[in-house]
Amino acid sequence: MSGLFYEVGLCTDTGRKRVNNEDNMISVLPEDPQVMAWKGALLIVADGLGGHDKGEVASEMVVNEVSKLYYEDDESNDAPSSLLKAIQQANASVYNGSIAGGMSERVMGTTCIVALLLGERAYIANVGDSRAYLVRVGKIRQVSLDHSWVAEQVRAGILTPEQARGHIQRNVITRCMGAHLPGCRGGCVRGDSATGRYAGALLRRTLEYGERRGDRRYCAKGRPARERNASGGAGE
Repeated sequence: MSGLFYEVGLCTDTGRKRVNNEDNMISVLPEDPQVMAWKGALLIVADGLGGHDKGEVASEMVVNEVSKLYYEDDESNDAPSSLLKAIQQANASVYNGSIAGGMSERVMGTTCIVALLLGERAYIANVGDSRAYLVRVGKIRQVSLDHSWVAEQVRAGILTPEQARGHIQRNVITRCMGAHLPGCRGGCVRGDSATGRYAGALLRRTLEYGERRGDRRYCAKGRPARERNASGGAGE
């Protein structure tokens, strides 16, 4: 078993544009040492799509089902494959929930970012434009790839990152949970576009303020989100 110590903080903010908070998140750190050694710890964030119906329902379904299905899978010794299967099954549940609810034109949708911490390795899985970052020696590096129209244009060399941040299509993501079967591929429209514009700066401000306070857990306290709202930022 790894001797690593995990310190987890969770925080979400509704923002300035919406009444409902469509974010959901969960952290699972098994107390059983054998389960921790075999399945690891799981961190999940899902951001329900404001441009679709019932984004908060979709995001809640995803965080609950992915965590439940992953730890219930006792047949596979391959943790990343087990995680992939859980994500695919959760995607099917969101899609089927839309069909059962008669939402054939405006399906439920959500992004999903998962970090599986197993031993001394971290496995990252994402659908949409919710992000994972690695912070090391004061440097911040994005370790997930955005599934968005502007991100694909940047990777293709058609747009610069600066052009992407202000592009009219910046709120279009190319994958979301619940859009299609099989798999997760499909065009989805977010009701806001805060992720790319604010995430890196917000994370940096959080870390810098926490270091000044000598408090590494500051990310769970919510002040940076309130500061972002006061300056006119959109909810994520």
